[in-house]
Amino acid sequence: MSRSFLILGRQPFRRLRDRFSACRRVGVASLWVDWLTSAKWEHAPDQGQLVFERRALAERTGVAESQIRTLMEKLVEMGEITVDTGRRGTTITLCNYVKYADAHDFIALNRQTFYQFRRQFSLKHRAPATALWIECLLRANYVSTFLDGQPMGPGDLVLGRGEFGAAVGVSVQKTRTLLDKLERSDEIARKVTDLGTRINIRKYWAYVSKKGQIRPQSNQQLTSKQPASNHSEQRNKETSTTNGEDVIRQTYLKHRSEQWPNSD
Repeated sequence: MSRSFLILGRQPFRRLRDRFSACRRVGVASLWVDWLTSAKWEHAPDQGQLVFERRALAERTGVAESQIRTLMEKLVEMGEITVDTGRRGTTITLCNYVKYADAHDFIALNRQTFYQFRRQFSLKHRAPATALWIECLLRANYVSTFLDGQPMGPGDLVLGRGEFGAAVGVSVQKTRTLLDKLERSDEIARKVTDLGTRINIRKYWAYVSKKGQIRPQSNQQLTSKQPASNHSEQRNKETSTTNGEDVIRQTYLKHRSEQWPNSD
């Protein structure tokens, strides 16, 4: 994966975020994603390190300097980071960088598109918008499938009433305000259904790499030494799977054109 993308593991990120109280989850989510996208990613002694100036970090993330200080102290206590203050600024080392950036269940987040998204919000809304958007991207479908008989395609997700805001630490009212803004700026399309609020991330592939996903693999790869009948059987399975995916995709596209008429 190139430097343009951040490998963001779903479970490691959520486990860290959920160790904080609801009122601090927004701040830690915004800071952590910023640090992951900024840290040195090459395999080297300084992998996972970054240097920053606290005021600039506050402006980028929308997290107040006082809260940055509090969260950093907590993260040091948890063993997630080490901090060294010098002439160049504050150097942070993400102690478990590989755990977050080389997971088995992840999205490949486009750094530049994410930065552009973040800048469209005022400082007041930047941190909650980041926390909400990252969770949307983590939850969104990567492949076409069905949910209670309804086709769901890439970039589609359903937000349960109340639970989504509680998970990311954003109030119900603020969640509604942010979703309104995202809809006005054409980042999402939204519908209220019996299951909850159905969201379509319109520019999903601008945020997430098509090549940066892991799909379920068969338990064992066939080798050239295995019987030819096994290879034939495997090809039949693959053809059947492909045909099944095509059916799902075509059904989804038909429903999508009806429910999201302005989508491309």
